[in-house]
Amino acid sequence: MWKPPDSAARLFPLVARPRPARLPLPQRVRALIELAPAQDDPSTASTVHNQAALIASDIGKPTTARAMCRRHAVAYLHSAPGSGRGPRPRPGQPRPPGNHQSATAARAVAAVFHSGESPEPSQSTIRTTTRVAHVTTLSDSTGTPTADQLRDALTERLLTGKHITSSPVERAVRSIGREHFLPSFTLEAAYADNFTYTKTDGSGTRISAASQPAIVAMMLEQLAAQPGERIFEAGAGTGVNAAYMGHIVGPGGHVVTVDVDDDLVDGARKHLADAGIDNVTVVLGDGVLGHPEGAPYDRVIATVSTSEMPTAWLQQVKPSGRIVVPLRLRGTAGRVIAFERRGDAWVSIDDQLAVFMPLRGSMDDERRTVALTSQGDVTLQVHKDQSDAVDADLLLGILDTERHEVWTGVTIPAGTTYEYHDLWLALTLPHPIVRMSVTGDARDRGVTPMLPWGAMATVQDGSLAYLTLRAAEPGSDGRKAYETGVVGHGPGGAALADLVAEQLRTWNAGFRDRALRFELPDAPAVADPAAGRFVLDRPDHPITVIWE
Repeated sequence: MWKPPDSAARLFPLVARPRPARLPLPQRVRALIELAPAQDDPSTASTVHNQAALIASDIGKPTTARAMCRRHAVAYLHSAPGSGRGPRPRPGQPRPPGNHQSATAARAVAAVFHSGESPEPSQSTIRTTTRVAHVTTLSDSTGTPTADQLRDALTERLLTGKHITSSPVERAVRSIGREHFLPSFTLEAAYADNFTYTKTDGSGTRISAASQPAIVAMMLEQLAAQPGERIFEAGAGTGVNAAYMGHIVGPGGHVVTVDVDDDLVDGARKHLADAGIDNVTVVLGDGVLGHPEGAPYDRVIATVSTSEMPTAWLQQVKPSGRIVVPLRLRGTAGRVIAFERRGDAWVSIDDQLAVFMPLRGSMDDERRTVALTSQGDVTLQVHKDQSDAVDADLLLGILDTERHEVWTGVTIPAGTTYEYHDLWLALTLPHPIVRMSVTGDARDRGVTPMLPWGAMATVQDGSLAYLTLRAAEPGSDGRKAYETGVVGHGPGGAALADLVAEQLRTWNAGFRDRALRFELPDAPAVADPAAGRFVLDRPDHPITVIWE
């Protein structure tokens, strides 16, 4: 059975009493973070929730409490062992906590302040009153910070988190006023390090957003634009990303950004004009087709995800150019990949984990939601390449069937992402992984997902298997670790859980320490899964994934 860490016991010795002794907020947040992964244990959950409530009570406002705890969580994670600068770790190896501190802190705060709010970013539309779930404030005081102060604070956070690593990107983020691009939002919301949703369709599905600043900075670093260059962007959105790029390329360069909706294009044009940006052209059109009138481009970037590289982008970029695109590889798994031309293929020079709105237009990467419970509190996000495998009628109520639990022996150090672990499953399972979101009272009914938001899952012949975890023995460095498990349901649930577990053991034994490479070859490639070489079929440009 999981046991709270010594630091938690030391900091919260009086948890059963009404008002325990007050210690400095950073120490209290640290202990909550350490407790958060094990909230499935009832006594631990009680401790976490009681202490979170006390912190909120002390500060006075729950939203402010979350903001303050988020900042202290970032500081704690950034100061943890291994958070310094250094070479990029190999797949499966611990990443420096600083590289993902914002996301990790958000998950930690969402876990310890479990108030029914989703750990998703800011949510609003252009037609409704602004509602922000998590706001990172400039200070603990009640004074109202200015836009300049918030802009500087955001820039410093991105520098500290190593999302910004170059002077051109720093100058752009420090110079461009985000408030011009998010006029319906508060200043604090405009400068929060979250996604900011700006538009929904008629069904309420979110279809446009201002990307999280940390992700924007990461992609700008991947793009590495230079003064005087011409850039094509698919997905204008609010226009803020184009503004950053316009600042980087300067008066001698130019940015063309395309979006599919009139209102988004009109809004981006107005926002850019309000911000004084005059070297960006916003075009109404299908981003898949590029913009041949402005070609050739030195750089191409997409701020929407696509399951295949559009041919037009390859044709309109210079042979010496670079393309940065969020590619959905298989199922839910995707990477933001920077490609350059090498010989007879486009080859990745960098890849990162991120999630984006799907592309809309002639290569629409549609997705749908499938409910697993009558309450609607456990759902699958299904992409078009999974539709045939997912029968909504067969899966409704699947979690009420017998549970089969398998433990893999595969352990992941605390603070490490599961991105390569998940990618391997996406590539090797008969039906790729899907995102299983868990909310409401589902956990009280026995659903045990791996993470606060839910878990990755797979389906086959009316059965389901999803990932879970439990505390494992610490590593040789004393760092906490967690073992991955698999829970199966349905007539073939036990066999499916065994299959998932076996694939994880294969990854752990033979591929965990390998590096990844992605290619878009001119000639057909040959797959060799046993050697870690996969070919993902596409109509025009198949994707080769190589674990080397």
